[in-house]
Amino acid sequence: MRIAVFLDDIHIAQIREDVKYAFLFEVDQKLIKAIGKELVKVDDINYICLWLLGRRVKAVYYDHFSEQEKSLLGKINISVELTDKIRSNPVLQAMLVDS
Repeated sequence: MRIAVFLDDIHIAQIREDVKYAFLFEVDQKLIKAIGKELVKVDDINYICLWLLGRRVKAVYYDHFSEQEKSLLGKINISVELTDKIRSNPVLQAMLVDS
């Protein structure tokens, strides 16, 4: 399954509030393969939908979608998860770095 993780603040660079780092991963049973990293504008849900569909993403981890945005993503078969849920998944937890 391909997932996207949108991060608010990873202290790499100062960027605009409406732009987030998006990391793409291919997740199998016990393997995570990084696919890429991009800057994504998150204030336009239509752009986000096209971006996710174009990359064949099945789940997105991000804390700041509105209920309406979550509903729209659900209609195109993309599940929305909170980033904290990464901590409860043993495979995804390997991505976390303690700060």
